[in-house]
Amino acid sequence: MRDIMRAGGSDHIVKLYKSAYSEGGSGTSKARDPWPFTSGGKYRKKYQVSRLFMEYCENGNLASEIAEVVRNGYDLPEEYIWRAFECLASALVFLDHGNEETDDDAETWDSPISHFDIKPGNILIGTHDENHPRLPVLKLSDFGLGLPVPSQVRNAEKWQTWNRKRKRIWMEDAQWRATPGYIPPVSRQEALDFHPY
Repeated sequence: MRDIMRAGGSDHIVKLYKSAYSEGGSGTSKARDPWPFTSGGKYRKKYQVSRLFMEYCENGNLASEIAEVVRNGYDLPEEYIWRAFECLASALVFLDHGNEETDDDAETWDSPISHFDIKPGNILIGTHDENHPRLPVLKLSDFGLGLPVPSQVRNAEKWQTWNRKRKRIWMEDAQWRATPGYIPPVSRQEALDFHPY
């Protein structure tokens, strides 16, 4: 999943600048990560803190935006809603194809990605750019639950011939990947028995 965010191929996916970076002594916790770092003169791996350095989206996330709209009792302009759908559609095309091109001739990647946790809190609000002059760009983030989608899952014929054990493993792994309250009905076992994708 980190490669997707590093690729930088989409304005609609939050960019990852550095991942799996660990250090000690940054002051995130007085007990486990003090500043300055002191552990009796010994380096202890258990006190490391892991970090991701990601693109900063100064306007927060869509969940906060929706809460503010509700709290203040005003309506979002219709254009904002359509642009939000456009940004999300572009992000999903990128996850499926590896680029935002919709041409049949466009190069695609072998293994699409399923995010499994799309919700307003994981949609960040960026800034205006040349493609988003009137309203800020929306960016999909948090790929912690994401998985590559095997070709057998995407193709109904391959699904029918796929090993039962592998089917079960994929379904068990994919079925409940989401934040509670945001699990789509299509992810449930009954739906997966009916149609794989």
